[in-house]
Amino acid sequence: MSLHRKNIIAETVSASLLAECVIYDPETGGFVWRERPAEHFPEGRPTPERRAAMWNGKYAGKPAFTSACPRGYLRGAVRGMNVYAHRAAFACVHGRWPAGEIDHINRDKSDNRIENLREV
Repeated sequence: MSLHRKNIIAETVSASLLAECVIYDPETGGFVWRERPAEHFPEGRPTPERRAAMWNGKYAGKPAFTSACPRGYLRGAVRGMNVYAHRAAFACVHGRWPAGEIDHINRDKSDNRIENLREV
């Protein structure tokens, strides 16, 4: 992923917004979708309250960032932006998106435990 693309994601989905959307478990490296408020959804039809109710009924409490990309990394979408789980894990723990790449120390691209990730 290019540095430009990473900056677009960071500008569109702040680390604080990410923390409002998911619960990250640093010991397992797993994510779960949080219940989201109506403020996270745009005005229109259906209403933000209805959109939140539909989204929460379908996703809240369920695993997040579980789709594997062809290169083996786990990812998911927040506000329509694809987000890699290893970058999201870093952002959840450090309160900011990584400036550079994230290395999986044990080379397992699906192991997103914080102890297995380092910014390089």
